[in-house]
Amino acid sequence: MLKLLDIIKLSYMVVFSLSMLMIYFLEIDVHILARNILILITHTSAIPVVYVVWDTQWVSWTILVGVVMSIISHTSIIFDWNKQYLYPLDIAFANLTLMLVSVLIIFEKVPLWTIPLLITLTVILAVFYDQFWLYLVTSGLFTAANLFYIIYRIIEPSEKRDKLFLGISLATGIVAMTAFMIHGEHDDKYYQIFHSIWHVCSYGSLYFSLRSIRGKGVDEYRRPRLEFTKNYELGTLAYK
Repeated sequence: MLKLLDIIKLSYMVVFSLSMLMIYFLEIDVHILARNILILITHTSAIPVVYVVWDTQWVSWTILVGVVMSIISHTSIIFDWNKQYLYPLDIAFANLTLMLVSVLIIFEKVPLWTIPLLITLTVILAVFYDQFWLYLVTSGLFTAANLFYIIYRIIEPSEKRDKLFLGISLATGIVAMTAFMIHGEHDDKYYQIFHSIWHVCSYGSLYFSLRSIRGKGVDEYRRPRLEFTKNYELGTLAYK
């Protein structure tokens, strides 16, 4: 069942996305300063995601670091300051957030082998940030894993998963990926418009994915503290 924060989050995503699309299709001229501010303040959409996993501090702080890196990177692009050094960090940590949340969603307990894997992939993406195909393959694989798992869980429901939240996560994830691929060049007139939709909807998708997992109780938003597997085993799919 949707609660207050869920309704606010969903309403914000819908209203914001429709507003940005209206600006695009009506060809409304928005000052570059306003567009730059827009792309920065939409990082606040990550706050509910952090809140949901706050009981597991290492996860929440990892997500927060990723958000800070993204803000710094976008700021460096706006002011044309050391962006060649800071942009790779945005690429790497954005993928780390996606990969980490994917692991939390798919597995009941975090498999130990996923930690060195995530660290290695993050370093590789930071070093070879200019190889866009590598970014697409890595993010594509984890996005596909999320997609297949959500579809699987909708088809094979579990009392410990909320199908409504999974459906919202799937829908907003598709909107986010579409927005990311449109006008993706930094010097494009509508880059900030569509990238802001990406920020709002991608964080929204992660939020509802995590919300689909039952929290501490009926009235709790936050999911329980995450645990690691005791051995280097493959891991158990969450609530199979």
